[in-house]
Amino acid sequence: MSRVSADVIIGQNTYNSRLALYYVPDSLFFISAVNAGFEIVRIGITRDSAVFINRIDKLAFIYKSGEGGNPPPLEFQDLEYLVNKRIVCDYKGTTINRDTVVVVNRSLRDVTKVINYSDNDLSLRRFEFFQKKTGEYIVGEKAGDRRLVIFSNYIVGDLQIEAYGGQVELNRKMNVDMTINRKKYHITYF
Repeated sequence: MSRVSADVIIGQNTYNSRLALYYVPDSLFFISAVNAGFEIVRIGITRDSAVFINRIDKLAFIYKSGEGGNPPPLEFQDLEYLVNKRIVCDYKGTTINRDTVVVVNRSLRDVTKVINYSDNDLSLRRFEFFQKKTGEYIVGEKAGDRRLVIFSNYIVGDLQIEAYGGQVELNRKMNVDMTINRKKYHITYF
């Protein structure tokens, strides 16, 4: 996807940013937020791990699936349901309610995972990922002016993103560097 304009709010600080989202089906999500030429956040997510790098506060969070106690509210496959319409069409648990909304409910015992799409073009309307035991969440919805508003307390204590614009680009080559200078960053494994 080409760069998306976004306001990234971390705690009390707002950053007018450009977001880049790269997706390789069944393999990788890579997200980068840049403010005034400086990368503020870098996120890499694969099927079995995630790395979140906060360049402002020199923090890095690393998650390996199966190593934590409670499952996270959001995993790789959940992200695929947000961006890949082909997966939504193939999902057997899809329902259509009276409001002409396609609902995909992939909830687990301790995690709510519900995504709503418009039934005419499968455009994303709203999503909710909520870990019941820990209270961690990632929720979002399309606002009337084609903005996507996301709220989360997962990994980063208080995060809000308002994104708009951008265009899809296919088959773009890229290099993903998720290395962290261990001397400069505080690293947390979860």
